[in-house]
Amino acid sequence: MKHLILIFCTFYSTFAQVNRQIIGGTTTSILNFPYLAGVYSPGPFFTCGGAIINFRSVLTAAHCILYPPHELQINAGATRQDGRDGTFHRVSHTFIHPNYQGQTHALISDIAIIRIIFPFNFGTRIRPISLGSSSAIQSNVRVQISGWGYVDPNGPISDSLQTLEMMTISNNLCSTLVQNTNARGWITNEKICAVGQQSNSGICSGDSGSPLVLRNTVIGITSWTVRPCGQYPSVFIRVSNHLSWIRENL
Repeated sequence: MKHLILIFCTFYSTFAQVNRQIIGGTTTSILNFPYLAGVYSPGPFFTCGGAIINFRSVLTAAHCILYPPHELQINAGATRQDGRDGTFHRVSHTFIHPNYQGQTHALISDIAIIRIIFPFNFGTRIRPISLGSSSAIQSNVRVQISGWGYVDPNGPISDSLQTLEMMTISNNLCSTLVQNTNARGWITNEKICAVGQQSNSGICSGDSGSPLVLRNTVIGITSWTVRPCGQYPSVFIRVSNHLSWIRENL
């Protein structure tokens, strides 16, 4: 049976050894994705991606919150993974969805909000993205993901932002594609599945929390896939299922 791989922060996974990558992506600039932010653990060390959704809030995956707020930082405006060309922001609060129970419960409600102390300074490199409100995401729709990490399963690490165009698939098809893995039964209505338009392409560890985007709105938050990365669907938390909770915690 194949192992489930969490698109996990870059530290550990109880299911499988992890890599950090967008598989099959291309190098890009933060100018093309100014809503993308990095979540950093003490060091600072890059941990996850996230979406800037207002002047003080970043939407990310719940499994990315491994430390208390005062030990986390958000970086905005950076193309480089180390964040040196961006701006670091201290964190005041983190909000993990109350229904999130971790990886032993199919990563249900794997979504969180990080609030910074001082507001973002919006400009060409830093800008919020709108929240997707429609739950009716059809199959065969082109969507886009961006994030940092390896460009190949065996490395080397990439210092630059990567992007990948993907295609949505139905949850029924997604369930079929993972039915012989540890992820069997994990494709619920709150999930969106997508596949790369080329073979051996998709998300992998370190892309956690990064936004899945359709027409300049964030419709999903990167949650998990099955290893080997790029050979199974990429799975995202559907933002529209959690709009009320998000708005209550902005």
